[in-house]
Amino acid sequence: MATDVRLQYYGAQYGQIISVLLVVSAIAAFAAAGFVYTNPPIEQTSPEETNVQSFSFDTDHRATITGQSQLFDRGRTLQNYPVYFRNSSPDVTFATTISVPQDRSVDVSYRVIANYEATFRGEVFWDQQEVVATNKWTVQDGQVQHNTTLTISEYLSRIDPFESAVGSTGTLSRDLQFVVTYSSPVDGGNRYEGQLRSTTTIQSSSDAYWVSSEIGDSTTKSQTQSSEQYVGQPNMQQVRLLAGSGGILLIAGASVFVWTRRQDDPAELELAVVRDRYDEWISEGELPTGAASEYVYINSLEGIVDIAIDTNKRVIYDADLETYSVVDENIIYYYARDPTAVSSWLNLSVDE
Repeated sequence: MATDVRLQYYGAQYGQIISVLLVVSAIAAFAAAGFVYTNPPIEQTSPEETNVQSFSFDTDHRATITGQSQLFDRGRTLQNYPVYFRNSSPDVTFATTISVPQDRSVDVSYRVIANYEATFRGEVFWDQQEVVATNKWTVQDGQVQHNTTLTISEYLSRIDPFESAVGSTGTLSRDLQFVVTYSSPVDGGNRYEGQLRSTTTIQSSSDAYWVSSEIGDSTTKSQTQSSEQYVGQPNMQQVRLLAGSGGILLIAGASVFVWTRRQDDPAELELAVVRDRYDEWISEGELPTGAASEYVYINSLEGIVDIAIDTNKRVIYDADLETYSVVDENIIYYYARDPTAVSSWLNLSVDE
């Protein structure tokens, strides 16, 4: 019972404040739900690569055995070998495969260029280019091939006049450059245009020759579609959660308000709490009366209990008058919820 009384007391004392806080929280939850619903997130797409096209070429080198050889049978073709012999395979063929997009017509041109360059102290003072092979196509099925054949003795001897001219003054070098030029239509009326390049060197000794490096190149072209912003869908799960919380808080606030209104007078509940707290000092009885007695009003039940503790007396509770009193010789200390009623009663008693 003591716990119930305390709950009733604190509910009566703070119930309205709690009710207001619950209602305010409910309004805030409803407002938050409305804000989430009316302000959906702004989402942004990621940049996207479009019109992607790939271009590449690879070149193999091969030589067929046409002369006498103790190593290989006549008529055998050696492909991508690290070395070839000049007497048994005097010609070398460069087989180039060019790959472009298959879903459109692509203009392709192909060149093999012999480059000659003379340097002195690290600086180029002379250079010359000779086109060894050239071709053009409009490729519709995504691939085209071209073979370029060199007679090694003729190719190597082409540098002799230049070496004679340069003499010991500088250093003369040569290489082969493979160039693929492409022009491909792109959605929207534009075109991808560019070149693929690869360079190698044919090196030789008195009886052999070899290709110094692999030949090929590739690239990928694309267009970047910029990101876009758009209004997404509101988070309905969050909206429902906030709205539901607001409804629960509103009902709770109204329930606390109604419950608080139905409670007893807070002063009565407070008195009941104090009475329960000091119950061991209080005994049932009647308020003593007498003309020789002096009556002193104490304005709280705690005050009466303090006097009882100090004087080692008991508190007498008169249920008829709802009065608490402590008798100390001819002094009667008392407390009542309605002190005027008790004073009137005491005066009548004395007059009698």
